[in-house]
Amino acid sequence: MVVLISEVLGSVYTLDPDTFTELYYQPLNKDNSYSSNFNDFNVVDWLSISGEDANIGKELNRIHTLLKGELKWH
Repeated sequence: MVVLISEVLGSVYTLDPDTFTELYYQPLNKDNSYSSNFNDFNVVDWLSISGEDANIGKELNRIHTLLKGELKWH
């Protein structure tokens, strides 16, 4: 599983292992660790972040693009 840690958002991100399209997240623990079990990740709800700070949406789009680019070669 390929993951990307965002220090900006304090979470770790990955893509759905079946389709490699849907973005999933998991908050980082206080010691910046995280579970590598995909079942501990939650799908990103893009609608819920639409009312948030624009920087959150930009960071999520950046992460999604990076992960999709990384996984298209696997």
